[in-house]
Amino acid sequence: NYGRFELFDQPGGGVRALRDAPGFELDINPPLPPAHPYHPHIIDGNPPVRSSIDPQGDSWTAGAEVTTDASVSAFIMRVIMWPANWGHAPVVLVDRHAHGGVLHGLMNHLPHQPPNGCSAVMAHRFDDMVPPAECRTLLLTPFDRPFVAWIDLIIPSETNTVCVRVVTTEPPVGDASDAFKD
Repeated sequence: NYGRFELFDQPGGGVRALRDAPGFELDINPPLPPAHPYHPHIIDGNPPVRSSIDPQGDSWTAGAEVTTDASVSAFIMRVIMWPANWGHAPVVLVDRHAHGGVLHGLMNHLPHQPPNGCSAVMAHRFDDMVPPAECRTLLLTPFDRPFVAWIDLIIPSETNTVCVRVVTTEPPVGDASDAFKD
């Protein structure tokens, strides 16, 4: 299973997360180009983190695409939100300017400030993708509840289409059409 979250100090400096093995290194406070969306929002005590750690099956793997999290706390929350059993709805594609630009506002919200009605926000960016993709995870319920729910918003650069996905720790009861059956 996913096990527990651990950090490992490295001789000569540096830190690894989840496993004390090559590829699990964290680049804490990596140099960001001036145009990077997190550059103007860096918090001194909670800097960005870059890694190539990704879930694979019911464990972790290294060497995946490079992800830059807006902060250390965003990285930790993103990692611990990958429980072994979780259900989610299919991805829905929505124009970011539809419905008065609600999604546009959420994608441009400060990466460390949860929008109203959310417990937390995690912002990360898939910098290796061409074009890069921005992701905001909006935590709807606190972590201390038996049922946790969040919304993932993913938008590739240079597009107005947002991929929207609702995720819960509750497995689905049936398929989408079950709600309409007698």
